[in-house]
Amino acid sequence: MGRNFPKKGSKAAHREHLIQYLADPENEWLSKEGLSLTVLGMKAKNFVSKTWTPEAFQREIAEPALTLRRERYVQDLAEIDRALLEKAKEGDIRAIKLAYQRFEAWKEGSVVIEQPLQSLSDKELQERWEKLLKDEELLQQAREYEEKLGGVYAW
Repeated sequence: MGRNFPKKGSKAAHREHLIQYLADPENEWLSKEGLSLTVLGMKAKNFVSKTWTPEAFQREIAEPALTLRRERYVQDLAEIDRALLEKAKEGDIRAIKLAYQRFEAWKEGSVVIEQPLQSLSDKELQERWEKLLKDEELLQQAREYEEKLGGVYAW
């Protein structure tokens, strides 16, 4: 993409050319020097740095380019997400952990409390907990899960 250089003197054309280059997931994310020399075909390696402040480069070029880049691989990510969920449904423990990390912001060793539970009183939480402990099907699922993990929990 770096070979079709924009006409000299047009900051808007340079900006658009940089965005299009950086938006393509097939292209390497170059340094500002690399962008100046390779993508814009300038002799001065500091052209990009002299033309845009770091803040302006981020706002006017990097952020729009990253947004476009993400749009271009969104379909691939959806396919990866589906494959991850399928492996998790099959019982793959690593896939289960990764799925919870990806979709529920779960971290190993942490407990995720659903929003409705946060508003419950201690007594209401205790009642729900006791009800869960009496749920034989849920306990059986927990025991099976424990076996897959290698006996980490005691139920």
